[in-house]
Amino acid sequence: MRKLTTVSMVALAATLIAAACRQPATVASNAYPATNPPIAAAVGAPLQLLFLGDSYTKGEGIPRADSFPEQLHAQLQAAGTATAITTIAETGWRTDNLQAAIAAATLPSAVDLVVLAIGVNNEFQGRNANQFQLDLNALLDTSLRLVANRRDRVIMLSIPDWTVTPVGQQVTAHEPQHAAELDAFNLTIKALAKHRGIRLIDITPLSRLAQQDPALLATDGLHPSARQYTQWNSLLVPAVHAALAHNIGR
Repeated sequence: MRKLTTVSMVALAATLIAAACRQPATVASNAYPATNPPIAAAVGAPLQLLFLGDSYTKGEGIPRADSFPEQLHAQLQAAGTATAITTIAETGWRTDNLQAAIAAATLPSAVDLVVLAIGVNNEFQGRNANQFQLDLNALLDTSLRLVANRRDRVIMLSIPDWTVTPVGQQVTAHEPQHAAELDAFNLTIKALAKHRGIRLIDITPLSRLAQQDPALLATDGLHPSARQYTQWNSLLVPAVHAALAHNIGR
């Protein structure tokens, strides 16, 4: 992380964004309304969904049941689609932290879908953009291996625009380059998704709505609220259904 201009900003940003050392969790389900028909899973086995990321995937600052993986899981379950989800995500993780955590994790024997959302901490901590591209490419290789190289079974999310949040505006008042860097990192994600034939869900515009609507933020003034994650899932759930609608065995 780059040095900020005040001690208070260092402490605040370190608490909310910088690397943490807690263990990733395998998350459970909660009830949400269903809007899509059931997806056929392999007989006797739930679909295995794997979520990979950082604080945004973990759901920092809100109850775990309100994170977007949990909401998505619950929505699929309520629609009659048997699913099991595994989340490997922690606050502060960069691409290299995530890759190491995947290598150390015990994963399901078969994975039907991977949702990958990573990169904000590479940008925030001033990491090299070219290295980010290499790391992200490696994470896509790993994700594809987990789904038997089915490109339609990997979905990437863009990086939310944290610079529009109250905390983000305090940081960018002293370090204005973050906004342009974030856009550049998102261009890398979009270009790589296109090159690799991976579906990309662009949630960045939704994240920017928080500048006018505080209800879209958690109480920490930085991370999304459950309501914002519900908006993300309005884009993500149809993509998941499209990816898994023709699921036949493993």
